[in-house]
Amino acid sequence: MTPRLRFAGLLLAFAMTMDAYAQGRILFARTALETAGSDLYVMNDDGSGVQRLTDHPDHDIQPKWSSAADRIAFTRWSDGLQLEVYTVDQNGANPVNLTEHPAKDWDPAWSPDGEQIVFRTGRDGVSCLYSMNADGTNVRRLTFGTDWLPSWSPDGQQIAFVHDSNVGWDVYTLNIRNGNRTRLTDTRGNIRVDTWSPPSWSPNSGRLVFSAWTQMQGGVSL
Repeated sequence: MTPRLRFAGLLLAFAMTMDAYAQGRILFARTALETAGSDLYVMNDDGSGVQRLTDHPDHDIQPKWSSAADRIAFTRWSDGLQLEVYTVDQNGANPVNLTEHPAKDWDPAWSPDGEQIVFRTGRDGVSCLYSMNADGTNVRRLTFGTDWLPSWSPDGQQIAFVHDSNVGWDVYTLNIRNGNRTRLTDTRGNIRVDTWSPPSWSPNSGRLVFSAWTQMQGGVSL
């Protein structure tokens, strides 16, 4: 789940990885309520040393560290409702538009070796998942349904994601080698998988945690 804090006229949305936290840095997108613009920042894990990484009139959101924490993937959302996947150096230098496509591309997630990025796209008329090399080459389609919020397993063998079956949202995994999909949840009825936060893997790739909400209780649970 992505925690959000509001203070001093700002809305903060934090995105962390274990590697980033181990190095004492937290990566987040900050939205100024006065301008409604979003940019990327980093800070120490005690809240000190806040550093701005991007300064752009569009909205920079969904930041994700690479495994080596030397590059950041993120989504740039323009006022014209265009969404593109970018990368930038850890200090905010060298922003690169990796997708450059008229369709919407967003929800980036790194492979554990930092060589590939999986992302959500609408370029086939339906929301599905694609992968590409970290430089934007070798783009290929991975899924053929209404899929989003990808999360690569630490062992690099699977991608977890949320699928919309028109009767509910459920967590699936995709085997990278053979393309097989496995449904992990069946949340028809009063329970729905949360569509804001991607599933999160355990370090050994053996378990997943995800958030869901219930219509009866009206709350979100893990």
